[in-house]
Amino acid sequence: MKEKILIVGAGIAGLSAAISLAKAGFDVTVVERSTSLADGASITLVNRGPDALRDLGVLAQCLAESFHGKGRSLYSDVYDAAGNKIPVPSLPVRDDDLPSYVLIYRPILARILTEKAQSLGAQVYLGKGVEKLTDNGNDVSVLYMDGQQDVFDLVVGADGTSSQTRKELFGDSITSTYSGNMSLRWVKKGLPEGPGGFYSTDESHAVVVHELHDNYLYIATGIDMENRRVSSSEGVQLLREALGRLDAPYIRTLLENVADTDPVIVRPYCYHLLPTPWHKGRIALIGDAVHTMSAHIASGGVMSMEDGLVLGEELAKDGNLDERLSRFAERRYPRAFIAVDSCRQMLELQVRDKAHPSELSKVREKAFAALLKPY
Repeated sequence: MKEKILIVGAGIAGLSAAISLAKAGFDVTVVERSTSLADGASITLVNRGPDALRDLGVLAQCLAESFHGKGRSLYSDVYDAAGNKIPVPSLPVRDDDLPSYVLIYRPILARILTEKAQSLGAQVYLGKGVEKLTDNGNDVSVLYMDGQQDVFDLVVGADGTSSQTRKELFGDSITSTYSGNMSLRWVKKGLPEGPGGFYSTDESHAVVVHELHDNYLYIATGIDMENRRVSSSEGVQLLREALGRLDAPYIRTLLENVADTDPVIVRPYCYHLLPTPWHKGRIALIGDAVHTMSAHIASGGVMSMEDGLVLGEELAKDGNLDERLSRFAERRYPRAFIAVDSCRQMLELQVRDKAHPSELSKVREKAFAALLKPY
């Protein structure tokens, strides 16, 4: 009889794990403290991201509701601060029939993953948080915030960067390092058309502009500042300040279209990587709970999907639970290290050294070459 598994968190990692585990025949339940699925802006999937979508069985649905390309790098269109296109070295790109990149609105991806998990028999509950986990040796007792209780063979913490499950297992031994840069993301429909791509000053202050599905545009940038909570109105002002640092005509046009009421997502760029093992007893961690990174190599979501897929593969193999979970972390750690450490290097070059974009590109090129290899 396959184990009964609880996944805490219905983000990309949790839902990917739910699909992979349900496919393998496990009895899967997903609980999410929030009353809604993921909010947020666009998520970019490069390297083996399209493979992960295929292996999860959702590639066709995602391509139907995304912006994607084949045979070229998402980083091919690069402009200086004045809007002049500049030549850049080619990044490694796959040469098969799968897309080389997929840009999809995060709530759409969450919906597609949830529907797939449910179609395979996984139960997904929103608005249901975990109050306490008790590892009894042979199983895990779960007390929910609403007072209900249940027992599972395994609990998987997929509850994000500030994972409460991680804190229960390892305390404060792992904390995220703030890079000094706050990310700003803005998605809006019906903005004027213009040349999309990467705009950057010589000091690596960058603005990223990409199309999304259904006439939406995704704009991402950042600003060096202290790590603190930012109000909605201040988020808009920070976005205007960041866009205003570039003179490119299209960026100026976008700046003119920023409204006072536009939702701007403001998040600190942090990074951390949990050493192996990623489990203790019958409680394990995946996704941002173990590896958090910036968007510099567009790999945070990809790493989370890969985690979910590999967890299902390893748990379906022979061996006791400790052996299977150890194999999972040992298989995942090298790729996670490449992704997290590459982002760390690029953040330091950008924030500390104000380095030229070409210096960041060297790190990205090396990371892409490694992450194009199978997971």
